[in-house]
Amino acid sequence: MARALVHRGPDGEGYHLRGEVGLAHRRLAVIDLEGGAQPMADASGEVWVSYNGEVYNFQELRRELEGRGHRFRTRCDTEVLLAAYAQWGADLCPRLSGMFAFGLVDYRRGTLLLARDRLGVKPLYWALQGGRLYFASELKALRAAGVGGDLDEEALADYLALGYINAPRTVYRGVRKLPGAHLLQVPLDRPGEVPPRPRRWWDLGFRPERGVADEEALVEELRHRLGEAVRRRLVSDVPLGALLSGGLDSSSVVALMRENATGRVQTFSIGFEDAAYDERTHARRAADHLGTEHHEEVVQPAGLELFEDLVRQLDEPFADSSALPTYRVSRMARRSVTVALSGDGGDEAFGGYVRYARMAQTRFLDTLSPRLRRAALAPLGAVVPEWLHGAGWISRATWGPAARYHSLCGVFRPEEFPALLEPELARRLAAYHPLAAFEAALGGSDRDGTDLVGRLQGLDLVTYLPGDILTKVDRTSMAVSLEVRSPFLDHEVLEFAARLPLSLRLGRRGAKHLLRRAAEAWLPPEIVRRRKQGFGVPLHRWFREDLLGFAESRLVGPSSSLVGMVRPSYARRLLAHHRKGMRDFSARIWCLLVLEQWLRGSR
Repeated sequence: MARALVHRGPDGEGYHLRGEVGLAHRRLAVIDLEGGAQPMADASGEVWVSYNGEVYNFQELRRELEGRGHRFRTRCDTEVLLAAYAQWGADLCPRLSGMFAFGLVDYRRGTLLLARDRLGVKPLYWALQGGRLYFASELKALRAAGVGGDLDEEALADYLALGYINAPRTVYRGVRKLPGAHLLQVPLDRPGEVPPRPRRWWDLGFRPERGVADEEALVEELRHRLGEAVRRRLVSDVPLGALLSGGLDSSSVVALMRENATGRVQTFSIGFEDAAYDERTHARRAADHLGTEHHEEVVQPAGLELFEDLVRQLDEPFADSSALPTYRVSRMARRSVTVALSGDGGDEAFGGYVRYARMAQTRFLDTLSPRLRRAALAPLGAVVPEWLHGAGWISRATWGPAARYHSLCGVFRPEEFPALLEPELARRLAAYHPLAAFEAALGGSDRDGTDLVGRLQGLDLVTYLPGDILTKVDRTSMAVSLEVRSPFLDHEVLEFAARLPLSLRLGRRGAKHLLRRAAEAWLPPEIVRRRKQGFGVPLHRWFREDLLGFAESRLVGPSSSLVGMVRPSYARRLLAHHRKGMRDFSARIWCLLVLEQWLRGSR
């Protein structure tokens, strides 16, 4: 199991074995390079921990714990974690600010405690098999122990609908992800006697504070909170840098790094020859303004020689094609630094996604009865072919908010499964609804003072952010032994954002209004006012030109691993419509290609 995770920790390994308990750890040395080896025990030798991540407030916690009588042998946050457990038991998690996943064995109490950070930045998988409980940072470590292997077909439905598999489900039946902000306690002597149930220890709701907002005071508060979040993430005994796109979020992080770091900040960006997807010009402009030592690379279609390695590294089917440039920029950054800061989380926190605005603009549809919407628009939708440009809005207007939102951020609609999947598989999945979380979050009217955009942000924080964005960043960066830290995911920054009125997140003044106001202090106007450009890949062109043959051979060729699962007629139609330019089906083609490669590699 430890050998399967060498990439996450190339600097050392450690083991603890006692009776039926075994802990292993692979170390990426970042803080206290000499004294932070794991698994680590407390002074009594009765409590042991194997831990992945960083507790950014460990120095403040250490001072508090020293005031309570605790003594320390090292400078690392792992020992602070053990002391915090000795002081507060399982209630230690709310006191931790950071990204973490850990397994802590307490022989005195006879328990194992598994815990994961608030947002799910660091991964944690677990399973019960043969009366034993297994856990690890990645599925490949569990597979090395012979755990898992049977495909969870409902997880497959999640993947096809969302492009990722949302917690707690995994691609393997019986193997679970511990969701963010959850912990799990099990007895050491009978871990499988009663099925353990994870417990949530933190929650975040976007509920604006009542009353008139003092915008100037909030701007100053945001500058302070984000500055503190960046400052905490600069603690390291190894070189640091930043991933820079030239957008508002990553540029703000770099600007605040410059204010707090010693020496010149190193920045890294990736680009494409397709100008519509190339952010290098913006990144250079930000780097020049901030005086960074800047590095960049270009991704070519031939870069897909990394495709098989990437799918294997991700462990599960994962359809966000931006994993490819994220992998490349991480690999480039790792040649110079061990830790890199990023702007991830800014859109979820401050309302930056274009889809939030689109949902707000179409909210009036939900004031009309579904029957009226269908009566007005269904006849038009019936005569306009689905593959025509602009046809999608007609059908979407007849849907409820959950289906409309899914159409803006998902892949395949569940209603398409009978046409997409072979009949027997479609029949088995007919009763499963992969958008249940969407329906629960978005059904009905505004509740508890939470606006629609706030509910969308809250939904993304427990689905899209951990399932897609954070999974992508963790797996691609740790594949090359790079630690990525995200100041916008600081829980105090998020809790601040959650109480902002909608007008300061998304209103007539534009998306992320308050963040743009705050950034005026450290960035030029052209960056502050720049419209959002997603971290995309020019797949639409690649699948019409360079990669057309590759896609056809993998999706409809005689040796395709999709045989018996996906209807060849559907895949052929998808490729033909995309090749002719009828619509951009590149996201669906990529989704099926990744699934095919994953199935091929799992044989």
